[in-house]
Amino acid sequence: MNNLINKYLNNTITSEELYKLSKWLQDDNNKKIFEIYLRDQSDVYTVLQDVNLESAYASIKKKAKLEPKSSVLKLSVKKWGRYAAVLVCLVGSAYAIYLISQYSSVSTKINDPSNQITLELEDGSIKVLDEFSSEIITNTRGEEIVNHNKKVLRYSNESTTNKETLVYNQLIVPYGKKFQIVLSDGSEVFLNSGSKLKYPVTFLKGLERNVFLDGEAYFSVVKDQDHPFTVITEEMNTRVYGTKFNVSSYKNESNTSTVLVEGRVGVYKTKLEVNKDNLIMVSPGQKATYESGEVAVEKVDIEKYIAWTKGRLHFVDDRFEVIVKELERHFNVAINNTYTEFNQKPITGTFETETLEQILIAFQAYASFEYKIEGKEILITKPK
Repeated sequence: MNNLINKYLNNTITSEELYKLSKWLQDDNNKKIFEIYLRDQSDVYTVLQDVNLESAYASIKKKAKLEPKSSVLKLSVKKWGRYAAVLVCLVGSAYAIYLISQYSSVSTKINDPSNQITLELEDGSIKVLDEFSSEIITNTRGEEIVNHNKKVLRYSNESTTNKETLVYNQLIVPYGKKFQIVLSDGSEVFLNSGSKLKYPVTFLKGLERNVFLDGEAYFSVVKDQDHPFTVITEEMNTRVYGTKFNVSSYKNESNTSTVLVEGRVGVYKTKLEVNKDNLIMVSPGQKATYESGEVAVEKVDIEKYIAWTKGRLHFVDDRFEVIVKELERHFNVAINNTYTEFNQKPITGTFETETLEQILIAFQAYASFEYKIEGKEILITKPK
């Protein structure tokens, strides 16, 4: 669908392609995806607010006639200052969209569903979560599942769902995004970019509180001795006794780690049963790391591992090859470093409001290198 949007914005779309695009927009989730994209383009979104939707649609409908043809459809677009827009809206079934000046420099690449925060419900249906709106999410039976308020999902034991069967939801947070969940017991989870969390809609009496993490998350767990809380990852699990801690377990990294901020946790290898012989206890200010089949515990600077929860990137003697992965997640980009000698360079620095390019310029103080930014792709090369 990116290709069709690009063709439309470049004024080279055929009426057949426009027909396919408009059919795609009849799906509510697809419309929401595009609306979120428009909000990300602040200049364009400002213009949209003044567009006459019905006349815009009439203009497009007249040109395209909504019938598949092979000829290239040439559209003339009215200008509004620096940007111009056409938002297509079909009353009733509804289309949504289009906007851009022939002089516009706005990126024409639309976000696809994989770049949106999504919630998978127990029945397998997918909800796209708009960070700018609020709603009560229900399942196919009309039962209230969760309160979605902008960047937070809030579950409750008062949910109308079946409380006799353990059912799960899964939250998926793509690169460049972060999101929070309040679980039904009041425990809070803050998910970092590129992370997935599978968890019960409601924790049931008599059962342990188990959640499944792929990625990174900061947990603040409500104490409940009768219902232990465990974060399960591919290699290492974290047994919780009411505490605050960070777990990082990305599939593209060689280790899994748990950093304890306060309280008490025990970690153990996923393939083992949880018991006192297998548990390795971790104290506040310590990090437990699973790598190459072994678990090691060491004292660390906590801030380094939880800075992301405050919107900061905090590096302390980190190798550039490690930093690259964090930059990719934080900025939703792909970085190709062909200057392999730079990979092992240790770098220290803290960044909060800086752009990716400003960070790369700061890194040049450690070693000379060249970079090229093309949209979401960055190429780093050895200096000439």
